[in-house]
Amino acid sequence: NRPVKKGDLLFAVDPVPYQNEVNSLEARLVSDLAKVGADREKLQEMQAKLTDAQSGEQELKEQLNQAIGQIGSLTASLDLARMRVTQNAELVKTGAGNRFDLEQAETNVRELTAQLAAARAQEQQVRAKLGGRVKGDLASVAQVRAQIASAAAQVKVSEAAAATTKAQLDNAKWGLSQT
Repeated sequence: NRPVKKGDLLFAVDPVPYQNEVNSLEARLVSDLAKVGADREKLQEMQAKLTDAQSGEQELKEQLNQAIGQIGSLTASLDLARMRVTQNAELVKTGAGNRFDLEQAETNVRELTAQLAAARAQEQQVRAKLGGRVKGDLASVAQVRAQIASAAAQVKVSEAAAATTKAQLDNAKWGLSQT
């Protein structure tokens, strides 16, 4: 039974639940922003991995060239070693050659044959790695590209969650101001 004027406070709403909502949303926003930062770091790591994966292709090409060069060199050496075996065999037959030289030449042929087989296996292995492609990229490069796309999408999701939390926080602060 008291007179009131326009603008007088008639009643106040308890601000505690509104303040709790503000505090909760502020904490969630901090967490969301930390997740955005972590997701961006992961994206940067994936982009660095892409560079490594792409340089891996260059390394494989170099390894292939080395294997091909080694095969050529070993083939020439093997041809020469086979010729020496033939020559030493003829010399041993006629008694003009040493049996030890023939055995040494045969051993050289076996060693060079084994080395040539290893070089050819290395070449095939590198060719297989270079042949594994997905949409024109090496499989390892394609895999990293997929990880980058996933990480970029996760960054967008995290940023959207942070923006939603920020909007909810702004609403809660306004609600608190109206108590």
